[in-house]
Amino acid sequence: MEKLYRTLKRRIRAVVVSNDNDEKIWELFNLSSQSYLEIAAYLDVKSQSWGGYYYKGKPTGIKVVSVGRAIEMVHEGIADIILVYSCTTEYDAYSFQNLIQFGVDENKIWFVPYKFVFFGEQIDQHTINEITPYMKRRELETIELHAAEHCNLNCKFCSMFCGLVKEPAFPDYEKTKRGLEELKKYITHVKKVRIIGGEPLLNPELGRYIGLVRSLYPYTNIRLITNGILVKSMSESLIETIKRNDVEFIVTGYQPLMDKHEEIHEFLDVKGIRHSIGNLILEFQKIYDYRGVADAEINHSVCRWKKSCATLYGGNLAPCFVPFVIHYLSDAFDLNVQQESGILDLYAQEMSSEKIHRFFDTPFDLCRYCSDKRLFAKWERIQPEEITKIENWSA
Repeated sequence: MEKLYRTLKRRIRAVVVSNDNDEKIWELFNLSSQSYLEIAAYLDVKSQSWGGYYYKGKPTGIKVVSVGRAIEMVHEGIADIILVYSCTTEYDAYSFQNLIQFGVDENKIWFVPYKFVFFGEQIDQHTINEITPYMKRRELETIELHAAEHCNLNCKFCSMFCGLVKEPAFPDYEKTKRGLEELKKYITHVKKVRIIGGEPLLNPELGRYIGLVRSLYPYTNIRLITNGILVKSMSESLIETIKRNDVEFIVTGYQPLMDKHEEIHEFLDVKGIRHSIGNLILEFQKIYDYRGVADAEINHSVCRWKKSCATLYGGNLAPCFVPFVIHYLSDAFDLNVQQESGILDLYAQEMSSEKIHRFFDTPFDLCRYCSDKRLFAKWERIQPEEITKIENWSA
């Protein structure tokens, strides 16, 4: 941002994509007398507001324009950039792709980070440099951390292949710590960190993972995804760690615990733990096709997990969990799947936030092993005699 300001030798004129938090943006820009930015127009998709100078019922002196007019303003040089600010990855990406399709240079689409919008951080000469071109944004929607490889429920068609994990297995905490610290050099904010498994409550060091995440990402929404079996067995020290770090419990609605869900809710409520209990799961999606015959580019383009299930294992990052778990399927059934595909080494030279985002936008070979998204099976637990049948793990 500072570099662009110096190049232009004047304040940067921005068309701001409208959202429910426009007033926050307005306040933030006006809090800083040395802000490099001025709002040239608001971009609103609702035609009722176009041409006016009132926004959300308040006079602003700033014109509200359509997408088409905003694009013209950039092409005509009336505006220098179009500013997209953090909502959800789906909304941001939709705005970005639409503008690109209409000929807007990607370097003229910029991004305001989440913490400025929702946490009121002052925009000053230091922090304003986090307002960057969209593809250089230092923010991710989600990171998943596995706290356990195995599970105490073992569902058929489990996406993590927990039933194929022969012995209790936990990730190396120190490697996770170093990997997350390395990620922080390039990604300064993650909206949601999901601690998952397997079953994360099986890990006796779970409290360390929680504290680590909160220390590095103070604004993130930490979510612990559990099947609920061990909730009432949690130690008081773990409960205090969960509360101190404002962890949200997501209890998945598995059928074997359906008669315990009210007990689990009451327990978490009494303990003061934020939580929700999901709807009963009646079926599982068949995620994998062990033959690896799908079109990787097509699968990647329609995938709803890329980015929203970005996964960190030690110092390696992937757009989803598949590269880190498919070896269980490959090893159990001698498939010789090369799982290195889709993995980014955070310790590699010339790492950057832009490299991470472009990597996530690129199809990789393992996308061939994802099945048709319309295939589902009745949910049930895997029986010991069924574990060795590949048709219980793959479409």
